[in-house]
Amino acid sequence: MSSQRETVEIIDKLLELTQLDELSWKSIDPPYNLTSADVRVQLVYMAKYLQKNIRVYEQEYKYFVDEDKFYWQKRMMFEFVDESDNVLWTFPKTENAWDLLKAIQYKNSQVSDFYKSMFGK
Repeated sequence: MSSQRETVEIIDKLLELTQLDELSWKSIDPPYNLTSADVRVQLVYMAKYLQKNIRVYEQEYKYFVDEDKFYWQKRMMFEFVDESDNVLWTFPKTENAWDLLKAIQYKNSQVSDFYKSMFGK
């Protein structure tokens, strides 16, 4: 079993590789099995590293406080998947996973290129 500390270290390494453009992520629409009436996913980010398919995404789910009263809660998902998008392993939840998601979104949206174009840098 992986520990919380090991997961933090793995995510930190993936974050560093992403920021250094040594790991690239592809954005895809969520597979059908990730969404339902109670679960929403906007985009899924996929990368292959050390022969593993890694999937990262933000999931919104209904958190029920009563039988018919709920609010939408968010969680970050970090998983190994197979070639058919079946989950092989879901990593423990960590705070730095949100940092990884933000770095992936920043790189994939090409914000830095936009800033460079805007300010001629």
